[in-house]
Formats: sequence, C-alpha cells, structure tokens
Amino acid sequence: MTQKGTVFTEISFRFPRKHLYRKLRLLDHPDLLQEFDALLDEAVALAKPKVAFRTVLVNQRGSGFVELEGRRLESHILAAHLLSSNRLYVFAATCGTELDDWSQTQSDPLKYYWAHEILGIALERAVRHLKRQIVSIYDPGKLTTIDPGATVDWPLQGQTLLFELLGDLPAQMGLELLPSHIMKPTKSVSGIIFPTTHPINRCRLCDLEGCLERSRPYDKTLFATQPELSNS
Repeated sequence: MTQKGTVFTEISFRFPRKHLYRKLRLLDHPDLLQEFDALLDEAVALAKPKVAFRTVLVNQRGSGFVELEGRRLESHILAAHLLSSNRLYVFAATCGTELDDWSQTQSDPLKYYWAHEILGIALERAVRHLKRQIVSIYDPGKLTTIDPGATVDWPLQGQTLLFELLGDLPAQMGLELLPSHIMKPTKSVSGIIFPTTHPINRCRLCDLEGCLERSRPYDKTLFATQPELSNS
C-alpha cells in the first residue's frame, strides 16, 4: 500500500457457472451447454480482472458539489450522500485485457454474446474484491458505490476527473480512457466507493431507457436533496 494507491492484479474467484446457465437461459437449450462450457473453460484459463483505488479526502462539500484534492465534482446526488463522509475511495476496475482480447476473437454472434456476459462477471468480481479489501483495511462500515453515467446528474464525462485522481494506476492495468469517455477494455468501470447509511439504488436515479441490467424503474422524483430519498 502506498499513498499513490493500490492495484490488485491477482484476484481469486470462480465463475458462477450455474448462474450463467440461468441468465443466458441455457437450461432451455441443453444442446448448447457443451459449447458454452468449452467457451467458459477458455475464459477461466485466461481471466485476470484487475482493480485499482486511491483513498481521497473531501476538501469541501456544498449544495450540489464536492471538492476532491482541489477538483470540483458537481453532482447533487453524490453531494447529498457524502455529507457525512470525509474520506472516500476512487477506483477503476476492468475485466482485463486478456479476456477482452479473447472476446474479440469470437466471430460467432452467439459466442460473442456469451463472452460479453462472461467479461461482465469478471468485472463484477473485481469490484467485489475491492470492496472486501476496503472493509478489511479501513473498516468503514456500510459502503455504497456511484459511477459516472449511472445517475442523471453525473455524466460519463466525469470519468476524466476520476482518471486524474487515479494518476498512472489505470495504465498499470492496461486500462485507457478514450476521448469519447469510453474505457478500453469496454467492460470496465470507474467510480467512487464511500461509507453511507443510505445506499444508492442507481437504477432509480438513471434515465437510460432500454437498459438490460435495470433492476428498478427510474424515478425522477428522487433527484433530490435528501439522502434518504435514494434509499432502496
């Protein structure tokens, strides 16, 4: 651990095979199971998801903004939830270039779709690993996560500020922020993890239509000043 942050490149986890069967509805198509298992075995052999983070102090907070190391971040929702937090954790996580490169070799549309879902699991496990590490090191209490593009008032362009705060940590993972504000590998995420008594349900604060990952409907009334209004 250094003041410059930490990168985790060796993350032990298991792919939830049965969960993927259900999510991809493979149990309805048993003739495809052997083909999927072979693809998943390839992914297991290659998977090296990675995650990096830095502890950042909140210099100032106000109505609709927080200041992190002299950088102003404008988000009404984030500021409301940060009112009781003086320290937060800026992070970036990726499925890894190994899996991303492998997925690009899948010329069959069905296998490419399966690979896309497998990459998502790897990314999810990287973020989960980071949260466990933060709890183990800092014991901050209950954590919540927010990332650019996940709420109506913190657009994807917010990733620029996060990459500035992370310095060279993303590059150590092979992670790049493109001028379009999309990351490469695409199955990556950057954001902020912080302790709160009022967890954010991001789906209720996101107006992206047609999202296949949506767990709750968007509620425009929750773009509000009260942290408890965003409680799931």
